[in-house]
Amino acid sequence: MSIEKQSIYMPNDKAICDAVSSSKVSSQSLSEIFFKRGIIISPKTDRNELALYYSRMFTGYRDFDELTSNLQSNTQREKTTSRFITNTNSDEMLQAANELEKIINSKEYPKDASAKISKYPNEIKITITYTDINPNKSQLQQTATKESTMTITEQAGELTLRSPYNDDSEIWVNHLLELLSKDKATPPKVETISLEFLDNPKLKSQFLEQLINAVKGYSLKDVSKVSVFNPEKTNTASDGLDGQSSETDDIDSGTHVFRASLNGKGVLNSKEVDSLHEKGFYTSHVMWTCAENSATPDIYEIEIKFEDAEKCSRFSQKVKGFYRYIAFEKYSATRYPPSGTIERDIHTKIENTARDLISKLMQTALPAEQELETKSA
Repeated sequence: MSIEKQSIYMPNDKAICDAVSSSKVSSQSLSEIFFKRGIIISPKTDRNELALYYSRMFTGYRDFDELTSNLQSNTQREKTTSRFITNTNSDEMLQAANELEKIINSKEYPKDASAKISKYPNEIKITITYTDINPNKSQLQQTATKESTMTITEQAGELTLRSPYNDDSEIWVNHLLELLSKDKATPPKVETISLEFLDNPKLKSQFLEQLINAVKGYSLKDVSKVSVFNPEKTNTASDGLDGQSSETDDIDSGTHVFRASLNGKGVLNSKEVDSLHEKGFYTSHVMWTCAENSATPDIYEIEIKFEDAEKCSRFSQKVKGFYRYIAFEKYSATRYPPSGTIERDIHTKIENTARDLISKLMQTALPAEQELETKSA
């Protein structure tokens, strides 16, 4: 039996005691657990004492299931990644989605998961509910029920496939694309937001900096986090310094710093980031706030990242939330989750802006780099 199919039905007394002691089990839930046994507890009773008492009782599957549901953390909103698909249509995609649904829902499927397809006028939604196991957690907290939702929209003959950025979702997306390509003479063309064609670190940094300033309908307020990356070069003579090695060359000292991250206010304009850029680092991850272009602008916090920093590929984005507008220059202290409509709108605008910038880079920067390579050869 694979680990995905394993479930915990008989935890020991210590596991039950730890579960009842957990702060994730609210006082109200604890009272209900005891009340079902005909016991009324006082809120003044020490929780550890209650946990020890409960762990000595006979318990069954329903008791374990109730405790587990109390212990499961609320699933955090995940990053989103996008694929742009041509040479196909929504009907073919729906057919592939139906095949994937049958495979996941079959008894032979190796993972504890179920799939459901919802069809809307301009959207196909595939929702996969599955059980994830983390053996590093305490016994009754090892299993967690999660949800992966893939959405497919069509516009101007192109499909946009958005999915959460995690290992499980990537497996299902790749399986869906395999089914879509099956028995087709001309397979669908899949594009992503990527800078793999670029070698110039300055242009890579400029891409993200221009992107956060050019999202239509929003104005940049502040950059709170920047991560930079510096791949180890095998040929130090190709850095534009006419073959002269720098006195501070990392390779000479036998060390090489790949990543650095800076948090704060206005970090993108800091001397520290400029210094790292001069040393060959390029920006691979940005978190920033931006305001709506309206009379009562809410402020949104957004994160974009190249998950594969070395290749500048696997682009992900996340609308972390927004601060509600109260009055002039006054906003709520609490960050609220965005509505689905606004989140999709921001995702679309970021994607469109990124693709426009990449198109311009391919028309200008790529030929220049190729010409430089020809001269050096």
